[in-house]
Amino acid sequence: MKSVYDYVVGELSRGYLLERDEAMLSEKQRRVVTFMKTPRELEKLMLFGFLICLDAFLFILTFLPIRVLLSLSHSLYRFSRCRQRWIETCDLCDIFRVSILLLCIVCMGYVDTSAVYHIVRAQSVIKLYVIYNMLEIFDRLLASIGQDTLDSLFWSAVDVEGKEGGEGRKPRDYLGAAFYYIVATGYVLIHTVVLLFQTVTLNVAVNSHSKALLTIMVSNNFVELKGSVFKKFERSNLFQMSCSGEIVHDHHNNGCFSNK
Repeated sequence: MKSVYDYVVGELSRGYLLERDEAMLSEKQRRVVTFMKTPRELEKLMLFGFLICLDAFLFILTFLPIRVLLSLSHSLYRFSRCRQRWIETCDLCDIFRVSILLLCIVCMGYVDTSAVYHIVRAQSVIKLYVIYNMLEIFDRLLASIGQDTLDSLFWSAVDVEGKEGGEGRKPRDYLGAAFYYIVATGYVLIHTVVLLFQTVTLNVAVNSHSKALLTIMVSNNFVELKGSVFKKFERSNLFQMSCSGEIVHDHHNNGCFSNK
């Protein structure tokens, strides 16, 4: 048995060397440095993502209409030359995108945003909180299937115009393209309405005299953050979460600019 003297001497002297755990301690040091650098790197990623979203938004408003006009002019020229394949697949995809955008703009022009605002504002705080959460869930569900719907529409253009000289085309190819076009148009309209109600609800929360609804919404985000902090994610999952977070931030920025 060790005496009290041996115990005191052992506590006063170094019982181990840190060099023995060099690998473990270096890994912990690296984790601390990575944790301290994460906010700066995340902000850089968010800025890059914002620029990508802005570039995509400006592309739809500027270059895409010009490309469609050039595609239509080239298609008319090929049609006048009596060529069998007078439109390319990529041109047809651009025409689909612009036509869906124009249809949604025309349809949303019939929506009275002031009436929607007063309808949402007349609801109680708890009901608005439930509505906002439901709209957020619908937004995520629609966003998860939206790209697949549009990709299906673009791939149907390959079935219609993808084969040289129109060989092998069948009536069901045209019916399939029409079906996916209707589905894509309906998806864009529904998603637009959901985003409109979500923006109006957030506008009501910000402009309300009582800040109870805004407080509940902010606390709800902290609850989601709490659920994500204690989960283990892979690097690929973290990148996907960052991209989806940037899209949400872009939606919120558009809502703030529209409110101004």
